[in-house]
Amino acid sequence: MMPLDYIKTDPTKNITVLVTTPVPPERQAAEAEALMALLPDCEQVGFVGESAGCDAALRMMGGEFCGNASLSLGAVLAQRQGREGTFTLRVSGADGPVTVDITKEHDGWRGRVSMPLPTEIRRVEFGRCAADVVFFPGIAHAFPTVPLPVPLAEMLIREWAAALGAEALGVMLMDVRAGTLTPVVYVRSTDTVVRESSCASGTAAAAALAALKNGRASLTLKEPGGALSAEAEAREGRITALSLTGSVRILGRGSVTPAENS
Repeated sequence: MMPLDYIKTDPTKNITVLVTTPVPPERQAAEAEALMALLPDCEQVGFVGESAGCDAALRMMGGEFCGNASLSLGAVLAQRQGREGTFTLRVSGADGPVTVDITKEHDGWRGRVSMPLPTEIRRVEFGRCAADVVFFPGIAHAFPTVPLPVPLAEMLIREWAAALGAEALGVMLMDVRAGTLTPVVYVRSTDTVVRESSCASGTAAAAALAALKNGRASLTLKEPGGALSAEAEAREGRITALSLTGSVRILGRGSVTPAENS
């Protein structure tokens, strides 16, 4: 059995485990599932590697893009190199390199990440419930057009993901007037449904929807774990720029040997 070295991070309470031990892509989903069982507070897992021309590579457990994990890896690199600045990452779900700007805060780090642009935004009818769906490479985010209780979202999310053919789906329960967002995220490869403490790509998707109506959007949403901010610009019905800002704390490092390893 192979031990897995990892770094645990806290990007707005969306506890993220970054595995630094090399793991073949075909084994990553199984290892991530085992890690999440061993580390109950973990909400998602990413695998760190190298990429020519970039400071590091990051592949999420479902092959999706994740803004919070990208911010986390940027903070890890900043701590390791002892400097603030811009780091370039190769991240799953992004067609090109992703830049993360990191600055030091008193109890951690603050970062701004350039998000991949949506490939499509459209309204989808799911039986009696409609949702505005923002499609990113590897993940889609659905914003129900009527209030939806969290337990019902958790029940419906697999069915909605199947209808969309999405490998990962977030059902974003947003109250526009209150400025709140409760993210529920499903990842097909690990068959996990998580009520996340915060969701970076979901927050960015909310900004993208707002920008489509107004041409430009800058918003801050209160999520269960804290606040995330996103900015978006749109032109001729398409999103042309999208970024996400949040804080990260590095909680520590560890090593485990999941029983599923062979």
